[in-house]
Amino acid sequence: METVTPPIERRWALAIVICAIVLGASGVRGNLTHFDRFIPSGGVMMSEDSFAPIRNHPIFSEALSQLDELLARDSIAFLFGAGTSYCESMPLMAELTAAVLADDALDEDTKSVLRAVQDEFDGGKRSNIEDFLSELSDHLAIATRRDLHSGSPVRLAIGAADYSAEELQESLAAIKLSIAHQIEGCKVPNDLHHHRKLIAAMHRSVRPGRRTNRTFDYLVLNYDTFIEDALSLEKVIYADGLEGGPNGWWSPESTFSREGVSARVLKLHGSIDWAKLAGDPFPRRRSTRNQRPSPEASQVMIWPASTKYAEAQRDPFAQLIQRARKVLNPPPGDSRLLLISGYSFGDTHINAEVDDALRQSDGRLTVVAFIGDEEPPESLSGWLQDPTIGPNVLTFGRTGFWHGLTSEKAETDLPWWKFETLARIAEGEQ
Repeated sequence: METVTPPIERRWALAIVICAIVLGASGVRGNLTHFDRFIPSGGVMMSEDSFAPIRNHPIFSEALSQLDELLARDSIAFLFGAGTSYCESMPLMAELTAAVLADDALDEDTKSVLRAVQDEFDGGKRSNIEDFLSELSDHLAIATRRDLHSGSPVRLAIGAADYSAEELQESLAAIKLSIAHQIEGCKVPNDLHHHRKLIAAMHRSVRPGRRTNRTFDYLVLNYDTFIEDALSLEKVIYADGLEGGPNGWWSPESTFSREGVSARVLKLHGSIDWAKLAGDPFPRRRSTRNQRPSPEASQVMIWPASTKYAEAQRDPFAQLIQRARKVLNPPPGDSRLLLISGYSFGDTHINAEVDDALRQSDGRLTVVAFIGDEEPPESLSGWLQDPTIGPNVLTFGRTGFWHGLTSEKAETDLPWWKFETLARIAEGEQ
């Protein structure tokens, strides 16, 4: 079993005696809520964060050096969530929710049912468009079931009005389309600066001792095309499962296995530039420059709702998750590093895949997670505390560093958890 043995462990033991390590439960959840130190409009940093809090702390400095060594490994995969796109202007969940609720393109019926569903969460905390979509999907399932058993259309009361299953289906589609509009309508003010920096550093590094011909796997959960765009802008040959140009077609066998590919992009929740044509169960790529998102596009994206797991079991997502499993389970004699960024560990089906991989890979998979929470979320904490897999899990957080059962808290915020800082570290900044 390959185990990551931190060279700093012995120093930790002494440091733990000297320092008062505070493991406070903060109750703060969701690493996407901690980007508030940036300019909200456009997501452009005012200035780059200083590495001084890391350099001036012997344990954090050693952990940073360890991360740099891990980045030099031959086999690396990335798991990127929506948080990686915020630095390039993409909205967080709260902002996306507000934009959809204010979307003038929604018809009055859809606005009414959306307001009624929103009212059902009145007084709750942190309810967002994901909760509203899940609730609406549940209402639709109830109306559809009653239609089936009654043998005739029935109307379901939601708020002060009642709706048929067909009307709820139309409203659900309209809300999904609104989400697609909000995502595609975002302007990128800095030309994907941070994404390009990371891609360039990983694929064409000139740092001593670092290989330049590695192939990377990008497991992407967000719908935007920032990773694909950055790979193209940096002239990196990649495969995303589709052949052809603006109107490409689904062909994973030919694309992912092609010689000369330096990156494989697995869009595990679909992509904003995918569409579905009548009679074809697989996605087609459409040009986002020439077309606005269409209802057909909504059929090949996994939407933020409680139905995520069920949708992930259908093609093309079932094929993609199968490939992701191979990425997360390196063959005997090989090892792999999985870097997780911008992900709040809120998708149970994704967490289960990483959990299975950690347990089945017999130490060949090392997970490095970057989090903005004050404490690792539940699933990540469970991995850290499990003695059988914890040594292969490292967490670089806003408020500290965790590796297996060992942890070190910071007295001030640390910048290394941010996607843009990961790009700087990949460039060799210490």
